[in-house]
Amino acid sequence: MNLNTTSKKSKFIRRKIIQCFLALFVLATSSLLIKNNYLDKKDLDIAKEVEAESIQVEVIEVPKEFNPSETVIALENYVTNLSGKYGYSIIDLETSKEYGARQDNKFFMASTCKIAVSAYLYNQIQLGKINPDKKLVNLKKFFEDGTGILQYEEAGKLYKISYLDELMIQKSDNIATNILINYLGAYNIQNFINNSGISGMDILENTTTPKAMSSLLQKIYNNEIISKDSADKLYYLMINSIGDNRLIAGIPANVAVAHKIGTFDDQISDVGIVFLKQRPYVISVYSKKNLKQDIAEIAIAKISKQIFEFQDSNE
Repeated sequence: MNLNTTSKKSKFIRRKIIQCFLALFVLATSSLLIKNNYLDKKDLDIAKEVEAESIQVEVIEVPKEFNPSETVIALENYVTNLSGKYGYSIIDLETSKEYGARQDNKFFMASTCKIAVSAYLYNQIQLGKINPDKKLVNLKKFFEDGTGILQYEEAGKLYKISYLDELMIQKSDNIATNILINYLGAYNIQNFINNSGISGMDILENTTTPKAMSSLLQKIYNNEIISKDSADKLYYLMINSIGDNRLIAGIPANVAVAHKIGTFDDQISDVGIVFLKQRPYVISVYSKKNLKQDIAEIAIAKISKQIFEFQDSNE
């Protein structure tokens, strides 16, 4: 064999081997680059998905803080310039939050005490101890002028207990109240109040603190001391009771208010439950040492209005 020919073949083979090696190297490098690019693109897509999901997270709205302090301060700036002395107690019935001023001061209840009498009466009817159709006699000793219609009736007539209750709450009838208290017993009514966990209300002295009255109304609303059916009957009578120039005057006409006024000399009051849709509340406003009744009535209406606006703004 010719040595030159052999040498040429060897060189050819080595060149082919080198070319194949280079081709394999290029192919491997290209595959690696393609793979890395693919992974980078995939990571980018995943990042975009995570970002999109984070953007779509539902935002939870933080509830508005229930803070009546500014309202109380504004009311205090108003009532301190009045001639009378005012105490008021409010309970938000959704949260049981209480606020007000001079809530523990003693005031004369006047006719607002009739709510306590009626609540005890319903309690006894529920227990089967009293028949609401039973008739009671109106004696001369029960006579009392002022509000009501029985003062124009002759003594000696008989009236159903249920009817006397209607007159007591709707017409604030004093004689009907005297007949019922005589029948029910003032001490029994007081024990009922005490056993209900209410302190600061004295049936015999006809005095209360604003807080005690608000507590009574709250327990009626929560059906703690009388049933819902009994409470609904009481609400109806209170909603249709006399005196629309105090609490009611500060509240829109489309909002129901179950209330009871009280008036005795210079002591003017109004208490009740305001059935604001999302924020129902109890309000008890008492006053004393007033120079004029109409000024006190305007003051109670303004207090009521400001409390309503605060409650309504927190719906």
